[in-house]
Amino acid sequence: MISISKERLDLAFFRYDSNRFTDKLMGVIKFSFIPLCIIEGIAAVLLTYKHSLILTLLLFCGFIILDIIAAFIFGIVAISGIAFIHIIRNSGGISGGIKGYKSAKRVKAYNHLFRNEICSDKVLAEAQRLAETADKQSFDYFSSLTHLVCCHSMRCEFDEAEAAFAELKTLPKNEYIYRNDFFIAAIEYSTLTHNDELFREAVTDCSDVIEKWADGDSASVITLLSVAAHEQKLLGDYETALLYLGWSLIYRIKQDKPSNATAPPAVTNLKRYNTASIHLDMAECHAMLGDTDKARGELEMADNMVSELSCGVPPIFVKERERIAACLTKSQI
Repeated sequence: MISISKERLDLAFFRYDSNRFTDKLMGVIKFSFIPLCIIEGIAAVLLTYKHSLILTLLLFCGFIILDIIAAFIFGIVAISGIAFIHIIRNSGGISGGIKGYKSAKRVKAYNHLFRNEICSDKVLAEAQRLAETADKQSFDYFSSLTHLVCCHSMRCEFDEAEAAFAELKTLPKNEYIYRNDFFIAAIEYSTLTHNDELFREAVTDCSDVIEKWADGDSASVITLLSVAAHEQKLLGDYETALLYLGWSLIYRIKQDKPSNATAPPAVTNLKRYNTASIHLDMAECHAMLGDTDKARGELEMADNMVSELSCGVPPIFVKERERIAACLTKSQI
């Protein structure tokens, strides 16, 4: 069973929060700027002692310009360094980090479509293109199959999803980066098709991925909570499942909180859909606990989130909503 510690998740979430790091970096620069200007002003006066005031001002302005350039370069290097360490950590090492970096560049167009159109025909076509053009011995091909599994599952094209997942299972998974992607595909496919046996097998076989997610970044923490909540639902502990789903919502709000130094992150269709899906899961938990009022309230919040989508509603959402709504009409619920 997945072990969850709120303290551990809080530590992981904030440790790799890029907005928090950017705010700290800007705070250091702001705090040191005025004292540095005073020191450089004194230095400019001393270096140009008995010379013209214009020379002093020119030297002082030169120092300020150099400070700005140095701060900019330092900021870029620091943020890039943190991002590179982050990629290596999430990929399980330097080799995985290189593969992950190359793959991220290759799937940039797919990710853009996925965030904005979720599982539209364009998204599926791009996922198929990535699979068809990839070397079948490479991580690119392995990764493209995970996209196909998820996309077909969300479109309720379960035969196609099963075929892609069956091929994925035959491929080697010796490196962590492969097991990470396989686990994501297995969890997505098993939860959307209600294949509980596959879900349990994936959780058992990919314990190293779960352990790393517990110390990962904000996205890893949020995903882990959804997986842990589903496991609790299968165990019949709906109250704990609700607790985990509630934490996930809180973390999502914190994740979308803008940095003091950057613009607010874009609210994509994928973010809206993921939040709606959490409310849908919470509605099911409340229904199974016999609280139909709260269940209907969660369904309404899920519907409100989905109504804000500027793309088509994923068929799996419609299917799952109908299933949960049907539960509310049963006398035993």
